[in-house]
Amino acid sequence: MEPEAAQQALAKIGALYHIEKQIKEKKFSADELLAYRQKHSEPVVNDFFVWVYEQRQDVERLPSNPLSKALKYVATEKRN
Repeated sequence: MEPEAAQQALAKIGALYHIEKQIKEKKFSADELLAYRQKHSEPVVNDFFVWVYEQRQDVERLPSNPLSKALKYVATEKRN
């Protein structure tokens, strides 16, 4: 369960890195950069945080589990 969930998290984060790579290649103006990120990055980020929330609802995953700790950290940092 954890290796699969970790792979899912890495894939979602990897999608953001791919978007950032595209941004660097295109050399956008500030306005274009904002619009591009809102269109492409924002849905990926929102999906990631929905996924984090869903993973944290798994009652079989103990709070001491390393993935549980990572998910808690991500959820806490989102609020800050």
